[in-house]
Amino acid sequence: MNVYVLNGKMFTTKNEAYSYLKKILSLPTYFSNNLDSLYDCLVDYFQNTTIILINQNFLLENLVDYGSDIINVFEDVEKNVENFTFIKQ
Repeated sequence: MNVYVLNGKMFTTKNEAYSYLKKILSLPTYFSNNLDSLYDCLVDYFQNTTIILINQNFLLENLVDYGSDIINVFEDVEKNVENFTFIKQ
């Protein structure tokens, strides 16, 4: 089981958010900076994975609705991928 911790403080802008996700999750080179690509990569490469989001309030403060959309992507993956867990703290 792989465990990744994402810090909401690092999601300051959309571009910074995607740069951070690429770095922490080691997303593939074909990853594009959009929610659909994030979903596809998570579904394809992150079975048997737990992702923990800390400081979620900073992500939501900085990115507002787009921050909620990012969280929704992780929640959707959790619903659709066996052995994928998303925890918000």
